[in-house]
Amino acid sequence: MAYHEDEKKKIAQAIKERWIEIGKWEGKNISKKQAEKIKKIKEIIG
Repeated sequence: MAYHEDEKKKIAQAIKERWIEIGKWEGKNISKKQAEKIKKIKEIIG
């Protein structure tokens, strides 16, 4: 199922907010894999 761009942005923003809450958005302790996920979320949000 494909999502519209607006839906993708809302989902990505929700993921970002959750990751910030649990400390997985930034810092020295994030893994390389997590950094790639963050990069993708940032691309979607714009």
